[in-house]
Amino acid sequence: MANEHILIIEDDQQLAAELQSYFGELGYQMQAVPRDLEAVNHAMREALPGLILLAIPNSADNASKDPICQELWNPTRSRYIPMIFMCTKDDPPKNYIQDLEIPGTNSIIKPMDFLELKIRVQNELFGIERWKEHDARWKRKSGS
Repeated sequence: MANEHILIIEDDQQLAAELQSYFGELGYQMQAVPRDLEAVNHAMREALPGLILLAIPNSADNASKDPICQELWNPTRSRYIPMIFMCTKDDPPKNYIQDLEIPGTNSIIKPMDFLELKIRVQNELFGIERWKEHDARWKRKSGS
């Protein structure tokens, strides 16, 4: 699963740099952009990531109402890219639970344990690989 491209969408430059360094050392290709629609759209046009780490600000009621998240779900090409929401401890627990109900997403609370995040990233990428393999087998069997 190394060599996967991970896009970090985070305004905290120090955290973004730490994530890039940590996952880069594990063999992942990393790109970090601020929480800005133009920067996110530019990054998505450059290279489609295998996974997105998305910081959710306290001001968002929940991830589904976050404008960056909504933008990522709109285009068909990025709708099925797994996302891990990085929320702060200040978020009310009910919003954290609501975010977990969104298909294709996972959440982690900041400050986070990088080992826990690594496992979540690996599990998300493994799930996508299993889905692709299953889809390819199904297409061969059905002749599609």
